[in-house]
Formats: sequence, structure tokens, C-alpha cells
Amino acid sequence: MRNLTDIRFCFVAYKDIEQDEIGDTTIHTFTWLDWVICTKRWFYFWGTSMGLTIPMTSAIFSLHYKGAIITTKFYPDAHPEVTCQDGHVLKYSPPGASWSYLHDAPDGNRINQGLSFLYTGVSSNTDLDKWFCIYRAFLLFDTSSIPAGAEILSATLATHGLTGKEFEAIPSLGLYTSSPASNTVLDYPDYSKVGTTLLAPSISFNDLPGITGDWAIFTLNPAGIANIIKGGISKFSMRLNWDADNSPPPWEYNRRDVWNCASAEITHKPYLEVKYKA
Repeated sequence: MRNLTDIRFCFVAYKDIEQDEIGDTTIHTFTWLDWVICTKRWFYFWGTSMGLTIPMTSAIFSLHYKGAIITTKFYPDAHPEVTCQDGHVLKYSPPGASWSYLHDAPDGNRINQGLSFLYTGVSSNTDLDKWFCIYRAFLLFDTSSIPAGAEILSATLATHGLTGKEFEAIPSLGLYTSSPASNTVLDYPDYSKVGTTLLAPSISFNDLPGITGDWAIFTLNPAGIANIIKGGISKFSMRLNWDADNSPPPWEYNRRDVWNCASAEITHKPYLEVKYKA
């Protein structure tokens, strides 16, 4: 409505918000605590100068609040695990075995859980064309604090470790899904409960930290982001590309390539960092 002397506005609801700064200032910050996500608000500014109300107001502005952007790091539980875990399951054969025997085995025969390191790798035996071991690492994160309606914008998964490199061929370290039977205890059948679709660009062993140790960071692709479970447990595995692709390197005598990274039991524990819009 308008008359000849003044401009007035008609609102369904009205709310006054004072600026955060005290006194007369050139910077004005307003904190609106109860603005509901995905709602639109209209507002204008008025003020005082030296205690006197200024007789003019600003134009009317509008803004749609899309929600806060939150970045959170998630970690596997240290032992004893409560909601999530890390560890590795391996299949080994001391006399040596065919690649398919190790790769296609439904069960592993050794588990590392609650120790200070996680292995991802492949090793050969001393007999021609025989293989000794395949290691598969499991990384689970309790992401139940991410609201069901949140929009995940980006995510990274990082492990801190060093490489053991002996084969002439150069492998890469990959991030994949996992589906262990339990979220807190690994078992031998979990060895085969790993995926083959990359959830992030793989990392060549040439680009992984050497003996000095450092972070290997995966930037999750759309499949990786889709693997983050809002309101639940997000489950990942690490495998060498030779293992995931079922394509062993040329056999060499008694060689091992492995990514040896810290577990949740020590400093530099693995983490999943998620940036999302609440």
C-alpha cells in the first residue's frame, strides 16, 4: 500500500533481527537462527543513527535458504569396535597356489583386526607361476549423523602409509565397495565380499608415498558418493587393480607389492571426509 507521504509493507508475519555488532558500524551482520531449510524469506533494512530512527528503509530483498554446508570427518572405531571397523582379510597358501585359487576363493584364511596396520596387496611364491597371498582391506565408517535429506557435495577417503614395491610391473591402489556380514567383526567369508567398480580414481604405486610414509587420498566419484550411506554405515574396501581386475602381473620369484597403512588403532587413522548440504 502507498499513500502520498509514506511507504508501508504488508507481511503475513513480522520479525525484528538486531545486527550482531554493537553501536553505529559500517559493517552489519545479522544471524537468523530459526530460518527453516528450503524456505524463502523477504526482508528489508532500517536502522538508527546516534539513537535516532532513520526515516527511510531499504528496498525489499528476498532469499531462498538452501541449508548450511557442513564438512565432517568420520573414522573407523578402534578396538573394541562399537558401530564400525577396519581391518584386512587375506587368502594365502604357504606351498603356493594358482592365481585363480587365491583370487576366486569364497573365504580367506587369516584376518587382521585390532592391530596397527592394514595391508592391501599381492605376493608371489618361490615356485614358478605360483602365488602366495592376496590382501584385501576393509574400511567402514559410521555416517549415521548425516541427515537422510542431506545433499552430499563431495567426499574424500584417506589412508596414511607406505608402499612395499618389488614387482617390475606397476600396480595401482583402488577403492571399492565392501559388504562384510558384520559392521564390527570381520570373518573369513568377508574376503569375497568386495566390489569391482572403482569408487574413485585409482592411485598408481608410483604416486603413493614411499618409505617415509604419507597420505594417499581418494577423491570419490559419483559411484563413491552414492556408496555413502546417510543415516547408516558406509562400507569400502581397498584392492590392487591386479586383484580387482582379475589380471595378475607377470610372475616373478618371491615378490610382494603392498600398501601398508595405519589402522584406527594408532595416529594417522583412516578417515572419510564428507562435505554435504544439510
